[in-house]
Amino acid sequence: MRYPASEKLEVIRLVEGSHLSARKTLAKLGIPRTTFYRWYDRYLTRGEAGLTDQSPKPKHVWNRIPDDIRRKVVNLALKETELSPRELAVTFTDTKKYFISEASVYRVLKAHGYRANSPDVSPTQIAPGTPIEGLGASSFENEISGRCRIRRSKKSVAALTTHPKDASVGKPRLRSFVKR
Repeated sequence: MRYPASEKLEVIRLVEGSHLSARKTLAKLGIPRTTFYRWYDRYLTRGEAGLTDQSPKPKHVWNRIPDDIRRKVVNLALKETELSPRELAVTFTDTKKYFISEASVYRVLKAHGYRANSPDVSPTQIAPGTPIEGLGASSFENEISGRCRIRRSKKSVAALTTHPKDASVGKPRLRSFVKR
C-alpha cells in the first residue's frame, strides 16, 4: 500500500514522540520496520520532500542500444541497401568497432519501419510504412528461431526423426544416437 507524504510524516512523528519502542509502535500501526526506516532515512537526508513517492521505473536499462548507435545502424542500412541484416551487423561491427548482433539490427530496422522478407533481401528494399501484416512471416525470423534446433557434440547427436511405427500418423520423435 502506498502512503502519501503527509501520512509518512505523521507516522515518523508518532514513532519519534511515542513512549513505546519504535518496534512496538510500528507493530501497532501495521507498518514494517524496513519501510519505516527507509522513510526515516529519506526524511533525515532530504526533509519532507524526501517522503514523496519516487518513480519505480529504472533510470537506465543496462543493455539498451544507445540512440546514436541506432541512428548509425539505420544510416548504414540506407547507404548499403544490398546488405542483409546479418551482413549489416558484421559490417557495422567491423567499421564502427561496436558489436551489434544481427537480431538487434533486425529489431532496430523493424522499429524504423524497414522489413526484410528474407536474410538475403535488404530491409531497405521495402519502403517504410509498408504494412507488416501484408508481408507475412519473415524467413529471417524463421532462420533465427530454427538455427539452434540440432545441437551436435562429439558424443551424441540429437536428430528429429519420424518413427517407422508412426509413419502413417507422422508424429515426430526425438531419437539420440552415438556419432561414430
